[in-house]
Amino acid sequence: MPGTGKSAVGKALAKNYRWKFIDTDDRIVELEGRTLPDIIENGTYEEFLAIEGNAGKTLDCKG
Repeated sequence: MPGTGKSAVGKALAKNYRWKFIDTDDRIVELEGRTLPDIIENGTYEEFLAIEGNAGKTLDCKG
């Protein structure tokens, strides 16, 4: 769902609650070493979802 405002809402919530904001798109690029368009254009949607899920698992959400 690109362009729906998820990052904007996430940033606003993080600011309001004084949490650190981590953009999962940035995390995916960091882990994969390639851009999101490259990942999407050269793979399947299912592969992208797997990459996205793995990126989420690398986050330290305990604070």
